[in-house]
Amino acid sequence: MALPAVRADRPLSLYDVTATSRDRRLVFCVMAVMLAAFAVTAPFASVPLPQFVSFNPSVEAIVFANDLVTAILLFAQYLITRTRAILALAIGYLYTAAIVIPHILTIPGAFTGLLDADPQSSAWLYYVWNVGLPLAVIAYTLLGDSAAATGASRRSTLEHFRAFPKRETFPSISGDALSSREPASASLENARAIIAWSVVLVIAVVGGLTWFATAGVQHLPPLVIDGRYTATTIYIANPTAILITIIALTILWLRSRSVLDYWLLLVLVSLILNFMIAAFFASERYSLGFYASRGFTVITSTSVLALLLKEMTTLYTRLARANATLERERNSKLMTVEAATAAIAHEVAQPLLAIMTNAGTSLALLDRAPPDLPEAREALEDIVADAERAGAVLDGIRAVFRRVNQDRELVDINEIALDALRSLRGELTDHSVVARPELATEMPLVEGNKAQLQLVIFNLVHNAVEAMLDGADRIRMLTLTTEHRKKPNAIVVEVQDSGSGIEPGRMEGIFDAFVTTKSHGMGMGLAICRMIIEQHGGRLTAFSDGKSGALFQFTVPLRATCENDFRR
Repeated sequence: MALPAVRADRPLSLYDVTATSRDRRLVFCVMAVMLAAFAVTAPFASVPLPQFVSFNPSVEAIVFANDLVTAILLFAQYLITRTRAILALAIGYLYTAAIVIPHILTIPGAFTGLLDADPQSSAWLYYVWNVGLPLAVIAYTLLGDSAAATGASRRSTLEHFRAFPKRETFPSISGDALSSREPASASLENARAIIAWSVVLVIAVVGGLTWFATAGVQHLPPLVIDGRYTATTIYIANPTAILITIIALTILWLRSRSVLDYWLLLVLVSLILNFMIAAFFASERYSLGFYASRGFTVITSTSVLALLLKEMTTLYTRLARANATLERERNSKLMTVEAATAAIAHEVAQPLLAIMTNAGTSLALLDRAPPDLPEAREALEDIVADAERAGAVLDGIRAVFRRVNQDRELVDINEIALDALRSLRGELTDHSVVARPELATEMPLVEGNKAQLQLVIFNLVHNAVEAMLDGADRIRMLTLTTEHRKKPNAIVVEVQDSGSGIEPGRMEGIFDAFVTTKSHGMGMGLAICRMIIEQHGGRLTAFSDGKSGALFQFTVPLRATCENDFRR
């Protein structure tokens, strides 16, 4: 069965988990099945069947195990949430688990004699056993209602005091937290002490009732004679047990809202059907109704346990998903840090290399006799420009990863393209690359971040130069084209090289981070370029047949720029 989706803000206590329509439908469907089974069994309930004395102890051993585990899980819920209603319910289930033991030991023909029991002892213990859970549900419901009323009152009081000027600020505490749970100062040791005293109380009550049902049974009217139920059972004991259960059912129904409330409704309905078929329809032990009633007993003890186990499975699923999410977030943060570091190293290395080249050129020009001062000045000016570009690169990368608002201005794409070529002229010359700019005239200005757009063009040109280094027999031609297209109304920039191209199988992920077609590098340049262009409302694409070079093209809309996420 597929596990349901789990809300991240789901409370820890089942007392607080609001029942969904799916939860209610499930409970009502199980009720309908039980009612159908009751309707089928009731007309034949008095049919006698073979006596299996071991049947009762076997069933009740299952009930004991179920109720004990349920009590332990409910006590664990109380230990976490300090919800008094949950504590009352846990005590009730511990009581039903504990009293099963003397009932098993007093079943006629099974363990009679171990407790010096009378044949009536088992019948009386059966009723004091089965009314224990309805009484616990009544306490659970009343404690919950009292908590809700007190919480509403305290919320009203808190709202009243908020109207006055405050000299101090206190932590915000909800009314429900103040009422339905123990005070925040109650320590874990106190909660454990409460549970320990609850266990002692249950053992004392069960011991007292067992003593009275065995040693004092002569003071009680008989409930079973010769295997048949007496009038006391049919007209007093059974109706009283049904009445208590109906009262519990009614009170719970009037306030039912949580998943636990609806499953307790199912438990109470099962108990009522158990009482009705055992006494009103069966009329004697070891009849069809007698055996059927034990089936309802198992349903009674299993329902809440099944809910608790389901919630434990859901909680485990939440924990596993939370761990997986945390691991993904951790890896994502590490990837982001690695990406930022690689991007900075990748982008800053290029202007630094240009600075080193121009610095070396300047020294060589100054060492001439006489020194070539004009050329040296030009190289030094290039160093200043490269240093400014390095700073702009750092600002651009930081803004890309932070996605903050940036200063935009009307920029000339042609000017940016020429600046990129000038910055890389040393690299173009060193690798014998012929740069052929084909720039459109009367280009409209585009609104954008100049440093980032320059970074994109610089990266595309630099990548194109590197792509042509492996072809010694090819003419190294780089074409940089700008164009204004009216449909759509956008500026188009293309960088085309005459290298060996990009294999078709590698085109799909070429703009992904850490994907590169080079033997060196981190594969961050194109990923950053695509991010920048998309933040400007445009699109970066690549075309190659894998043989005759590659074409990189990006568009920047002239009017949609202000409406993208980057502008916001």
